[in-house]
Amino acid sequence: MDLGLPDISGNVVIERIRARFPKAPILVVTTHMSRKSLISALRAGANGYVLKDATPTELTINIKHTLAGRSPISPALTADIISDLLEIKYPTHDPDEKLTKREIELLERISEGLSYAKCANEMGLQLSTVHSYSRALFRKLGINSKSQAVLEAQKFGINPRR
Repeated sequence: MDLGLPDISGNVVIERIRARFPKAPILVVTTHMSRKSLISALRAGANGYVLKDATPTELTINIKHTLAGRSPISPALTADIISDLLEIKYPTHDPDEKLTKREIELLERISEGLSYAKCANEMGLQLSTVHSYSRALFRKLGINSKSQAVLEAQKFGINPRR
């Protein structure tokens, strides 16, 4: 699949193919050597992205990989992507810095799978107070659900007490 089609965007064609044939392997073979084009094609539903300067042997291998369910990407672009990923700064989570003692207690109980009512009972608090703590906790951690809270607890090294 080429992205540079005369009358329609290659990404639109990819989306249409993907909608009609969800399991069809789609390999983009293009001259567009930009991260933006790569990401757009993958988001549209392409399985792989290879530059037209690939040798016939490389192209054959990439087609076979696509048919086998892999996602080949030209090495010229993977180097840029890896470089970008290595520059991402992942925050170190230290709950004592960000969270109050009560929020940490609540996070421990959430990670045990307790309901807010049971958390309130164990912590000796009103349910409305636990809801206030959970809103603050979720906001500070940038999360929206209890399941995300469990994952964050694991990142912090907080394990269920039981």
